[in-house]
Amino acid sequence: MGNWHFAVSIKPMLFPSLAFSLKSHIVFTNDGFNPWTKEDGNIDKDRIHSQRRAKGKRFFNEEWRDMLLAFLNGIRKNDVIEIELSDNFILRMSSMTELFWADFGYFEPKDKSRQGLLSMYDFEDTEQLEDFEEIEEEPIEIP
Repeated sequence: MGNWHFAVSIKPMLFPSLAFSLKSHIVFTNDGFNPWTKEDGNIDKDRIHSQRRAKGKRFFNEEWRDMLLAFLNGIRKNDVIEIELSDNFILRMSSMTELFWADFGYFEPKDKSRQGLLSMYDFEDTEQLEDFEEIEEEPIEIP
């Protein structure tokens, strides 16, 4: 069937403040390197989209958070993340994430029974997918 891989895309943000956005993705491969393709050699976007929905809906915030923190930990050196943006500029930032407190919260479910709430939807039907657009994440500010 293939393998799934956690992937991250990074988008610099210049407005309204200097920041960057990290977004999590799931990629599917047979060989660990190349995304699934059709017989004509083009990427099989429909198959990947279907599997992404099926695999992704089994993850909760806790899993996504842990994979993102593991990624950040993997690219740090001496508690600093360095990204070379040009020959004479290296972006340096702390590898520690920001911690925020609020008077309200979210309790992660201990079991996966919450998935039953979405079972009434056929996520393979693209018309229904329009109702469940991906939420744009807020940018992570660079300290």
